Amino acid sequence: MADIALTFNEISPFPELDCHLESGTAFDSICLHCNLRNVGTTQFVNYPFKSLCVFNDRILAAGPDGLFAIGGNKDNGGDIEAYAKLPTTDLGSSNQKRIRKMFVGYESDGNIDITVQVDERPGHDFRLSPTSSYQHGAELNGRRDQKGRYLSFTIKNIDGSDFSIDSIDALVNILGRKPSGS
Repeated sequence: MADIALTFNEISPFPELDCHLESGTAFDSICLHCNLRNVGTTQFVNYPFKSLCVFNDRILAAGPDGLFAIGGNKDNGGDIEAYAKLPTTDLGSSNQKRIRKMFVGYESDGNIDITVQVDERPGHDFRLSPTSSYQHGAELNGRRDQKGRYLSFTIKNIDGSDFSIDSIDALVNILGRKPSGS
């Protein structure tokens, strides 16, 4: 049996909803955070906190091991592994596709990888370099051997680098034939 806790915070500048699940399964806990203004959802796995609050412009988290200030660029002395997986899409077409180029607007204090996966086959990593302290644009060439109906993108940091993605635009070739079985 899982313990479930729901919290709604309408006092913050943006209405938020938190859901914390605990069970004896493969994950000790999962915390889902949803910004209700833009429906942006974040998932935290093995997040050992029962409650969160904002006090004097700091995020505080309480759990069985005490009270902690959330922030900074380390997690208990180690690098923070961060990634974002975008929803899989067929771009509204059942035809096969190939990414010709990608244009990425980003900022990072270290390397980040963008993994492009086609039809759930093993993906290919594209490495982006640090940008100093400003937004930067990068142009990446697609791969001719990556074609299929469904596309998905995963962005992840390397060695705990801090990053923000402003945009990912792709120039996609829609191929003339549909995949077999569609």
